[in-house]
Amino acid sequence: MNAREDQRPISLDPLEIDDFERMARMYLAMASRVRLSIIYLIRKYGEVCTQQLMKALSISQPSVTAHLNRLYRAGILTRTERKKFTFYRIDERAVNLLDPFLKYAKKLEEIKEG
Repeated sequence: MNAREDQRPISLDPLEIDDFERMARMYLAMASRVRLSIIYLIRKYGEVCTQQLMKALSISQPSVTAHLNRLYRAGILTRTERKKFTFYRIDERAVNLLDPFLKYAKKLEEIKEG
């Protein structure tokens, strides 16, 4: 028997799983290539409306709206209504969570341009 086999597992500190609820909702909401594309475009341009996304992604208004609502409910986006348009921005509280994805997307863009 080696020294590693006779070691007992360490005791883990109690953990509040509920503390990770918001993060889990955000990651689940991002699990779509369309929603990742939306996040990327909003971060790149700062603020966009549904019509701009429809044109950029070549998808229908109901589809864009459904994806935007999912991201909004997850706490990734904020929205502001101005006249007949709804504009979306990245919620600043979500930026740290999105940072690795956004850096990756930026590198891909640089490779394509370069």
